[in-house]
Amino acid sequence: MIPELDALLSADEEGRARIEAARAAARERLEGLTAALESERHEKTRALERSLEGEIASIQAEANREAARRRERRTAYGEENRRRAERLLPRAVEAFVAIVRDGPRRKP
Repeated sequence: MIPELDALLSADEEGRARIEAARAAARERLEGLTAALESERHEKTRALERSLEGEIASIQAEANREAARRRERRTAYGEENRRRAERLLPRAVEAFVAIVRDGPRRKP
């Protein structure tokens, strides 16, 4: 063979081998970066999910507290109305008896 051609073929082979090695190294780096990015994305997503779960729990707890306050107010209001009705019942009975006995009051 021609010595210059032999040198050219050898240099070409070496160049191709270096290019292939560089490609393989680049693929490995890309795979590593892709895996790291996926892992980071997964961790961020999980952190956001935990944060959201905490917010939801906080909102639920506040809603439960508010429902309990409203329930207490309704109960207190019902008790006050019951006490008021108990206080007024004797007067209502007296007025009813008076109307039945004497008829309705006439306006002057």
